[in-house]
Amino acid sequence: MSATQTCKVVLGLPTTDDELLDYAVDPRGRDLLGPHGTTQQKYTRQVMTPLGRVAPTWRDCGVKIYPGCTSKSLHAVVKDGPTDVLIIVSHWVDEPAACIELFDGMCGVDEIAAALPTDFSGIVDLCICSCAGLAKQVASRCPGAYVRWINSDATPAIWFHIYTSVFLEMFENGTDYLTALKVTLRRYDDDE
Repeated sequence: MSATQTCKVVLGLPTTDDELLDYAVDPRGRDLLGPHGTTQQKYTRQVMTPLGRVAPTWRDCGVKIYPGCTSKSLHAVVKDGPTDVLIIVSHWVDEPAACIELFDGMCGVDEIAAALPTDFSGIVDLCICSCAGLAKQVASRCPGAYVRWINSDATPAIWFHIYTSVFLEMFENGTDYLTALKVTLRRYDDDE
């Protein structure tokens, strides 16, 4: 990985069978699985299996992965050494209030933004469906940060592979995150 950039991936959703079981037994107001969300089988196919395939490569590239992230542990992730790139993978809910889903339940936009210090000047990449409200809140709190978000569905199975290409580009060529992301997305566009 580029010696000047430290990447962290925060996973606010279940990533193991035990976490998925915890989710099913005690939903704690979480929304992604269940009557309004997806099935466990589809979730396993679209999130857990692809993550299991790419996580070793991410680690080999020097990426720190924080599974089972809670509202409390999000603060600790940011304080755990330097953070140049923070990728948050989660689920967005608009109602009854704008919030994202973390492992301990739904977390308000203000609380997520407050996890970042106001002088944070790195990149915050929100791999969360249609989360412009959170992106605006983070940008307002951290004016020196570059905030990237997805303004549509953020399908983890697709984005995990995109991130893998980005991390490999950084690791193999010493490219910075944003350049690696542009190179990777250009490759995906050329393949279509």
